[in-house]
Amino acid sequence: MLPEIVDNIRKLKHSATARIARIKHYQGKHFCPCCKGRVIAFNNWQHVQGETCPHCGSARRHRLLHLFLTQHAPVMFEARKCLLHIAPENYLRRLFQKNPSIEYISADLSMENVMVKMDITDIQFPDDSFDFIICNHVLEHVIEDRKAMKEFCRVLNPGGFAVLQVPVYPDKTIEDSSVVDPQERKRLFGLEDHVRKYGQDYKQRLEESGFIVKTFAVKELFTHEQIIYFGLYEGETIYTCFKTEKGFQNIRIDNLSSYH
Repeated sequence: MLPEIVDNIRKLKHSATARIARIKHYQGKHFCPCCKGRVIAFNNWQHVQGETCPHCGSARRHRLLHLFLTQHAPVMFEARKCLLHIAPENYLRRLFQKNPSIEYISADLSMENVMVKMDITDIQFPDDSFDFIICNHVLEHVIEDRKAMKEFCRVLNPGGFAVLQVPVYPDKTIEDSSVVDPQERKRLFGLEDHVRKYGQDYKQRLEESGFIVKTFAVKELFTHEQIIYFGLYEGETIYTCFKTEKGFQNIRIDNLSSYH
C-alpha cells in the first residue's frame, strides 16, 4: 500500500510541475510539436543550446521527425500500415500508438519497455514485413551497421520507406571497432557509447546496402523563422530510404505554409 501511495504522490507532483511549466510558458514564442506546448526557450543539453523541450523533454531530432512524418508522410496515418520503431522514443511512440491505422511494433536489444527484443543486425521478421521503419540515432551505436542497414532493406516493403537518422558531420565517416575505451570513443566519435562518427558518405553507405536514398535538408523544408519556432537544427538532413521507386509516393513535400 505504501509504495502505491508514494507513486501517486510522485505522479501528482509531476502533474503539478508540468502545469506550472505550461502556465509559465503560455505566451512563449516557440512551439513543441511533440507535446503541443508553447515554450519561452528550449533547454540546453551539455554543449548544445536549445536542445530539449521543457515540457516533454523531446530533443531537436524528435521534433523534426514528428513534423516531417505528420506533414510529409500522411499516408502513414491514413490506411492500415505496419510500422517497426527501433529504440522507441516516447515522444514519437505516442504519435504512432494513438493512431488506429498503424500496426505498431517497437523493438530494441536492451530496452525493457519494447514489444520485441531484437538485434537489428539479425531481424527475426521475414522479407517485406514492414511498410515503414523508424530508426532514430541508433546506427552510430552499432558495430556492424552495414549488416543492420541490409536487414532493414530486407524487411522493408517495396512500397514503403525507412527513416534512418544518425548524427552526420562534415567530413568522411570515422570508425575503429578496436576502440572500446569510453573516453577515447567520446574524443573520436562524440559520445562514450558511439562506435563511429558518420560523415557526408552516410548516404552512399545506405545505398551500398540496397536502398534508394532521398535526402531533405531542414533549411530547405523550413524557413529560418520556423526553425527557431520549433527549435530545430538548421544543419540537419533527413535520410529517407526506399526499397523501390514505388515508395516515393509516400513522401509529399508540401508548401512551407503547411507548418504552423
